[in-house]
Amino acid sequence: GTLEKLLAAGDHRVAAASALEPIYRAEESVTGILRVLEVKASLSLATDERLAALDEATRVAAASQQHRAHALDFAGRGLAEATAADEPLESWIERVLVLSRDGEVKRKAALFAKALGDRAIDNQSLFLLATHAGDAIAGAGDVPAAIAVYRRALAYDPSSADLLSRLDALLRDQGSPNERVQLYAATLEQETNPAQRRQLLHAIGGLSRHELNDKSTAIQAYRAALNDDVEDRDAFAALSELFTEVAAWPNLVALLEEQLRNATGRDAVILRSQIAEVAATSEQPLEAAMHCGAILGDPLVETTDLDVIERVADKIGDVTLLAASLEK
Repeated sequence: GTLEKLLAAGDHRVAAASALEPIYRAEESVTGILRVLEVKASLSLATDERLAALDEATRVAAASQQHRAHALDFAGRGLAEATAADEPLESWIERVLVLSRDGEVKRKAALFAKALGDRAIDNQSLFLLATHAGDAIAGAGDVPAAIAVYRRALAYDPSSADLLSRLDALLRDQGSPNERVQLYAATLEQETNPAQRRQLLHAIGGLSRHELNDKSTAIQAYRAALNDDVEDRDAFAALSELFTEVAAWPNLVALLEEQLRNATGRDAVILRSQIAEVAATSEQPLEAAMHCGAILGDPLVETTDLDVIERVADKIGDVTLLAASLEK
């Protein structure tokens, strides 16, 4: 009829929708109700009225076998409308997720991306939206775009270990160790949790050392980890190996002496043996002799320690030290 023609197009669509709505509802015409709701969602002046129309349209379409395919579109429009109006997003996000079928990953990604746009992520709702957008975009195969979205979200919450893990996985798959190091370094600047800092520093150290061959950055990372926690044995071991690899003998001696300050018993003797050998190698005879003398005076000295002293004495040409070792 005339009203249905007015509902379809022209300047009187809202009036036609108001007139036809009770009729369609009385007839339980799903198609008619959705047409009315479509007009309200498109032309109502108030945000809450548009959102209410999209809310009902989503529910009505989802419950109809004939119109279920349109439910996701209504949900996506509702999400975009709510995002633009700074309205709560959680329920709209959930609907998009629920209504997206397995074969609709690209459609879901497009709806999330459109809702997010290029707006700044400055609250928890947008952070949630960005996280789901990144997931959907990555699932659709556009890894660079997903990485960009995750980075925006991480800028809002640098402490999000879950998001950092997702972004890191994408960068790892792309074979981007340098970008991963930059990501960890940027996150580290904001991180205060000791366990998270340790994880980040070790990740920077490992990537720099093994994949980028950047021993300088690796040393800085493990040095920072050890500064955070003097009992970080993994950082100590990595630093010891790195100083040996680059022949930074004075640095290695200093590192071992740091550990010696807190060592007791056999641990102290073993550290002194290591220091003595390194000092002898790096032409620090007085340092080497001093530690050998301390080992000789330690009641816990063992045969292996005396072997070290003999090697050190021979290397630095200290006959007196050699004699003392043999006498012991």
